[in-house]
Amino acid sequence: MTHRKIWAFLLLISTVFLLSQCTSRYTQKDVEQLLSTERVTANTSDISILIPNGWHTIEANDSLFIDLWLVSKDYNSSLSLIPLHSENNKQSFSEWTSVSKLSNKMKFKKDKIEIVDDGDDVINGIQTSSYYFKVNNTLHRITIFNFKNKFYELTALDKAINHNKASQINNLEKLQTAIIQTVR
Repeated sequence: MTHRKIWAFLLLISTVFLLSQCTSRYTQKDVEQLLSTERVTANTSDISILIPNGWHTIEANDSLFIDLWLVSKDYNSSLSLIPLHSENNKQSFSEWTSVSKLSNKMKFKKDKIEIVDDGDDVINGIQTSSYYFKVNNTLHRITIFNFKNKFYELTALDKAINHNKASQINNLEKLQTAIIQTVR
């Protein structure tokens, strides 16, 4: 084999390897283990998701803002789906992410939260951007996503104090990713 053929072969193998790493981090089996078969529809938005196993929906006190609220059976974790509204419907993805961060900084201004970016991703063709922060013993992980030309904030909270922070973040990310994979 010539050097050129060896180089082309190595390039092909490298490309195949890199492309295989670009698939979703969570398989359909992961989704099936995390989520039930019960589908719920948001109160005011044209969006539905599967409920996590052992979770249930509750009516939000602030139903003007929270479109769907899910709580774990031990009440240590919750998920809320909030549609993001604006008079200017032409806001970009990064602008919505910035608005979300600013809103949470204002909401928790006395706690002086430190927001940590957790990256951008594409889940089943849905663009997402995530960040997290901790207030007292509650970890908040927020994922902004766009579905049918509407922006949403999927907020996951975990009050479990027996997990380390990295484990909490990973668990919330896995749950949010699984839910976004089921968005219809």
